[in-house]
Amino acid sequence: MVEAAFLLCSYELSIRSLNSPWCFLFTEEDARVLEYKSDLKQFWKRFHGHVISGVSSCPLFHHVFRTLDKAGRPRRATDAPPALTASVLLGHAETLLPLLSLLGLYRDPHPPTADNYQQQHGRTFRSGLIVPYAANLLFVLFDCQRGPRLQLLLNEKPVRFPGLPTTTRRCTGTSAPRTAPCWMAATLHASVRAGGAVRPTQSSDWTGGGDI
Repeated sequence: MVEAAFLLCSYELSIRSLNSPWCFLFTEEDARVLEYKSDLKQFWKRFHGHVISGVSSCPLFHHVFRTLDKAGRPRRATDAPPALTASVLLGHAETLLPLLSLLGLYRDPHPPTADNYQQQHGRTFRSGLIVPYAANLLFVLFDCQRGPRLQLLLNEKPVRFPGLPTTTRRCTGTSAPRTAPCWMAATLHASVRAGGAVRPTQSSDWTGGGDI
């Protein structure tokens, strides 16, 4: 009943922008605890909690990699524009979280558990912020004078690839793109956000998609 009331509060707040009467049942600390409960579920079921979660996204990652390679190959040989300008894949949070795990993103020094809540206030893994409504992951390939450059964006915000040095050069100044971004490799739309907590959908398979 407590979780149901919290979801009613968060849904009405996030979808209808209403200060629901259900919200008056909770303090800010209550909301943080319930958010942490949701994060625990997502972390151990679909994220870094188990290696198999990331491994399950290997076929999807291979598809993204092959699409990137296909789009960049003509530019390496000629000045002709790429035949593929965008590849769009649609899915759910259950699709996006394992892929982010495979990429090594949002890996905290200590995993969240049921008994270290007090030490997790500064954690980077916040499922309600990582996979909100209409969450998306974009791989953008730029055609630069010094060669192709790849940019990763999560929810339209740049994200650094794990393991890369902080001095990685960008496609700016003398290395500015000769054209606009060549293409957008993948956009994965995830499920819902409820007041900082994610309520997952049932499907765990990525569906749909196509090339433009």
